[in-house]
Amino acid sequence: MLKKLLVSMQLIMGIVFLSAQTGSSIYKDDKGRALNGYDVVGFFKDNKPVKGADKYSYTYENATWLFSNQENLEAFKANPKAFIPQYGGYCAYGVAKDHKSPTEAEAFKVDNGKLYFNYNLKVKKLWEANQAQFINTADSNWLLIKDKE
Repeated sequence: MLKKLLVSMQLIMGIVFLSAQTGSSIYKDDKGRALNGYDVVGFFKDNKPVKGADKYSYTYENATWLFSNQENLEAFKANPKAFIPQYGGYCAYGVAKDHKSPTEAEAFKVDNGKLYFNYNLKVKKLWEANQAQFINTADSNWLLIKDKE
């Protein structure tokens, strides 16, 4: 009886684990590169989008992160959570509106040590017009949609 219970629990845990893996909480391209291959550390250090290089890559959270140099790669490896964008790099405005949308690298903002992206520059302006409220709503919505396709 105990053995059947343990096997059943393992099966259930496996299903829960697999179902949690169906969606992606990190925005990535069709090659599995986070943020379309942009160097996430570059947004903080250079305050602009900088393309990463394959030779400076690191796999984290089921995505390949590219960096423009070894220093940025090492900074990310030391503390990935300090650099990963809010809502996994999906559009902050879209998450506030309860859906995941792709983003453009130019439509970014670093605010209070957090990196946000938006669908495009026009949407970024909409988001910035009421940023604090959108962040509160997006923070709540993200918990519900982050693992959905």
